[in-house]
Amino acid sequence: MEIYKIDISKIKGEVINSREDLGDLEGLMESMHATGQQTPIGVLSEGHYSYTLVYGFRRLAAAKALGWDSITARVYSFLNETAQLELNLQENVARKDLSPIEEARALKRVLDAGGEPEDIRKSLGWSKTIITQRLALLEMPNSVQSALGTDSISVGQARAICTAPEDRQEELIKMAQEGATMRA
Repeated sequence: MEIYKIDISKIKGEVINSREDLGDLEGLMESMHATGQQTPIGVLSEGHYSYTLVYGFRRLAAAKALGWDSITARVYSFLNETAQLELNLQENVARKDLSPIEEARALKRVLDAGGEPEDIRKSLGWSKTIITQRLALLEMPNSVQSALGTDSISVGQARAICTAPEDRQEELIKMAQEGATMRA
């Protein structure tokens, strides 16, 4: 793995990003405009100066919006699908920017691609319990997953809501979003 300045137009593909929403890029664009790119993106070399984006989706989007022709990238010569997904998840989790449901979906993608739970646990610094809890979020009703995705309820509130009768869950989600505690 080497760090190079690469032509943005040569980034042809991308892995599935753990982050489902790039969010507001204004602050990042302002920072990159003022001080440049501080952290390289990660790409997989596909040969003939063609690359697949592995991580750094927000940085790449900001660079494109700023009209940059090139970007600093950590270039990997070989990564299987599992390693690509794991690197993407690892970078996003380390920054603590993903919602719990985004973490769960990304974790599931890594496992589905053949990732080993113990390897993932070690690379993320998570306990077995956290991995089990994150995967359990995927079994929750869509309305609860949606609220987790917007970070408007906590994982604890989501678990409590799921123990209630189904016809009361929407009401409980609204209460939680308005600040009700798990006890309430």
